[in-house]
This record gives sequence, structure tokens and C-alpha cells, in this order.
Amino acid sequence: MNRIILIGNGFDLAHRLETKYEHFIDWFWKKEFKKIGRLKQVGIEKFSSENDFFTISAKYDDYNIVNDCQNMSFTQFNNLISNPKLSHNNYEITFKNKFLETLLNNFYLQNWVDIEEIYYNALKRIVFDKNEIPNVIVDLGEIVYSAIDKLNYDFQEIKNELETYLKRENTRTFPKISEIEELIYQMCEKVDFTSKGVENFVEQECNKFIRGYKEKQLTEREKINIENISNDILGKDAPFLPPPNEYLFLNFNYTDTPSQYMKKDNIFVNDKNISNIHIHGKLQSIENPMIFGYGDELDDDYKIILKKKDNKLLKNVKSVKYAETYNYKHLLNFIESDCYQVFIMGHSCGNSDRTLLNKLFEHKNCQSIKIFYHEWKEKDKDGNDIMKDNFSDVYSNIMRNFTDFSELRAKVVDKTNSVPLPQV
Repeated sequence: MNRIILIGNGFDLAHRLETKYEHFIDWFWKKEFKKIGRLKQVGIEKFSSENDFFTISAKYDDYNIVNDCQNMSFTQFNNLISNPKLSHNNYEITFKNKFLETLLNNFYLQNWVDIEEIYYNALKRIVFDKNEIPNVIVDLGEIVYSAIDKLNYDFQEIKNELETYLKRENTRTFPKISEIEELIYQMCEKVDFTSKGVENFVEQECNKFIRGYKEKQLTEREKINIENISNDILGKDAPFLPPPNEYLFLNFNYTDTPSQYMKKDNIFVNDKNISNIHIHGKLQSIENPMIFGYGDELDDDYKIILKKKDNKLLKNVKSVKYAETYNYKHLLNFIESDCYQVFIMGHSCGNSDRTLLNKLFEHKNCQSIKIFYHEWKEKDKDGNDIMKDNFSDVYSNIMRNFTDFSELRAKVVDKTNSVPLPQV
């Protein structure tokens, strides 16, 4: 059986890379606020200054507070200007980049998938909101084109800033986590599969043996060999299936964190046993550029958007971008080649990747899906440590990627046989 290791942002966070959404926004905010100079008078008792993304104005020129804010996170600044008890609540921000304004209004987003969904929802508001844009369902007028162009332009600016930030994070050194390496290359445990899944695997293995002799009658010895394959795997005392034959790192991040796990001593005869796909592209790559957008073709609204016959609406759809590289075909060839198990390490499995994940999870060769969930400590109201985890959240997201829920229940490994993803 083959194994696909699905890598998401939680994998980078486990290695202490600062790739959370809030890390990016705080970096971006400090960088852009440093471009805000001294407030200049623009009217009676009104002062203003600006950068490429927003304008800040105030009732009076207070250079000290503007200077102090250059070292604040966005949260600190937002708390400052929104506190009615402070004299600085006269500050006002006007955003030139409207998509950035939406993101900052949703500062406590959990991951990058949320940003992609915000973009998709903004696109749908432009297309479907009759109150804001009359007759939008019937005809895409110039006002709609203008709104779409503005949204795509603002979104591209944020993507450019995100790539700049991640390039910096990608240069950081971090330790390899030996516990993660052990999990990636562990044996296939029978408890991770239904009996049907195990039987499918046995059938595939036996068929491989039989295909080699399809031109002649099988000898008794050859029949015994096939029977032994079945008995060895199906035997009650055998807790494991044979080790995976091939490994595929399906990396949804733009960083190279998984690369150091792509070799393990005494396992691989050659490099053909292991491969790596940056399905969403790589930083600073012309051949495999960064993909950031939406990919939920199962959504009913997506079908209506397609009927609009306006390619501007599809500028950031992932399926269009997948066609620009060989990555998606590489993935399809891999999942068609043999049975496989999916290990989920740090991926939220949100709707933004639903088209790809549906193909991966519901494929007939997918026999098992195992979640390595995130676990952390919190304090209860009495100050005692309690353990929290996101297993149920990831499971719920996986559920949305299925159309056949009986397949979901058969394939996803239960929590009792799952473990948290180790952290640095």
C-alpha cells in the first residue's frame, strides 16, 4: 500500500515557524505603519498621512502616538484607537485596499483557508447581491466588472505581501522532529482499516502476482504463494499490513519544511520510492508559482458563476491554476497506481481545497484517512490545566469533502487510534 502525507500549515507551526495568519498581519502592520509619516494638516484641526494600503487621519497632529504605533502589533493598535477612555480615539483609518479591511475586521482567523473563503464569499457577494448591484443575475454590467477587478487587484496585493513574508520565514532553521519521522514511516496498522479495506489490499496484491502469469496456467506452488499472501495479511495474529511501497508528501504549504523528512536510513533503495508535490506552488518559483485562491467546485454557487462566462470570475480558482503545472496530474497518477492511506498532518481540510480533497478521499484506492490532530493546554476557570484538541474540527471539515458519508465513516480512523502531531 502507498501512503500520502497531507501537509498543512499546522506542520510548519509544529516546527515553530511563525506562519499563522496573525503572525503575517502583525508583520505587515508594523512594516506598513512605518511608512506612515508625520501627520500633515489637511483641514481645520484635521491631519492625515497615508501609505499604499490605507490612510490614517486625526483631529490633531500627535506625532508621538504615530511614532509609538510603529512598534505595535495590529491588536495593540486596534485596542488603542477603539478605547473610548483614551484621548487617541480620534484616529480613523480609511482603507484603499478593501480586501485588507475585510481581513482586519476578521483578525482572529484561524488559518489561510479562511482568507481564501473570505475572498470567495466577497466574489459571490459581487455576483449575487441584487441590492448592491441591480440585475446582476441577468447581466454583468460595467459596475460588476469594476467591482471584480478591484477585488482581484486587492487580493493580488495581499498575495504579494504574503509571499514576501513567507520567503523570510522559509529561511529560518528548525530542528527535525524524530517523533514525526517515526509516524510518517510507521507500519500500516490493521486497526486503521475496515475489513473491506484490508481485503481490497489483499486482492490488489494477489492480482499483481496473478497478472505476471496470465499467459499460462498457475502451478500448485504459485497458487500456494498467493494463498500465503492472503493468510499472512488476514491472519488474526498479524497487527500490521506490509510497509508502504511508496510515499508521497502532498504539501499544501509554500515552505520546504517536509523536505528534511524525505529520506530515512535503510528504507529506500532509490529515490523513486518517495516523492514530493508542492500542490500550491513554491516561493520564488517560475515553474511552480504560488497558488492562492478558492477550490470548491462542489459548491452550488460555483456552477452559477461558471455560467456567467466571465473569466475574471475564475482568475483565482485553483483548478485553473492547477492546469499550469504537472502537479495535479502527478497526484492523479499516484492515486490511480495502487491502494493508499492518507496521513493528515497540520491540514484543516477546509472548503477552499474541497475539489482536490474530495477526489483524494472518495477515490476507490483510498483505504484509510488518519488525522494527526493538534493538542494544547488551556486553563479552566479555576486555573487548572486542561487539554484541548482539534480532532472534531478536522473530522467535521473532512466530512464536508465527502458526498458519501458511509465512505467517510469507513475510511476515517477513529480518535482512539489516532495521536496528536508532535511539536518542537
